[in-house]
Amino acid sequence: MKWVTIVAVVLVLGVGGWFVFANAGKWQKQFSEKADKEAKEGDGGEMGHIANVYDALDATDPDKGFGERGGSSGPPRRSGGGARADADDEVMAGEKELPIVPAVWTLDLDSGKIPQGRVNGTVAGGKFVCDSARLEVVGNAVVLSLRQGEDLVPEREILVYLHLKAGEKLGGGSWNVTKEMKGASVPQVAKRWKIDPKFSPALKSFATGYAMKLELGPIRDGELKGKVFVALPDTEQSVAAGIFTAETSLPDTPVNPATAAAKP
Repeated sequence: MKWVTIVAVVLVLGVGGWFVFANAGKWQKQFSEKADKEAKEGDGGEMGHIANVYDALDATDPDKGFGERGGSSGPPRRSGGGARADADDEVMAGEKELPIVPAVWTLDLDSGKIPQGRVNGTVAGGKFVCDSARLEVVGNAVVLSLRQGEDLVPEREILVYLHLKAGEKLGGGSWNVTKEMKGASVPQVAKRWKIDPKFSPALKSFATGYAMKLELGPIRDGELKGKVFVALPDTEQSVAAGIFTAETSLPDTPVNPATAAAKP
């Protein structure tokens, strides 16, 4: 009976193992088909869900609108710009669309005209067209810089050094300087130009003898519009006149240049 029991157990195990082995492939195929079906009905399973989450993030996060995962076309965005960068682009585009009305040199202030166009003229015998303007504190003066050229060192430049009194307002100010005027309160002007690209630009300043009309509008959002006519008493008859928009970090309040210079 003992041997009969052992033989019976062996036969049962053998038949069961053969059955499992014979049907393993069939069961595996059924399991795979079921998993594929669930993946399709569930938007690609876990990996499909992760992909959908990334797509949603890309669609709603403005910083990922042009990410590496793709899905969006067009030029990359400029970081830190936003609406301010767009406004700067519009201002620059508007400035460059202004007509070029040639400035006429004269040291007679009454005859000096500010054309309704972009600041232009001649500096040290070469043609001058203002590409950018800036108003900032340098030492004890507020300096208006009218530049030609996009490099750090401009090709040609007109500089106006304004010496403000205590409590004098910068935005909305105006200056009329005749060639006879002298004194510490009279603005200084200078021309700067490149003689040779290999060397630093030349600089020549004028404390008197020139003619200038300068009108500044109020400072708003780091910018102010202005009009200028300035003619220098040099042999080349340098002149610049027209309309400009200057960038500035100064406030539209009474300015003390010595105090403003100490601030970052």
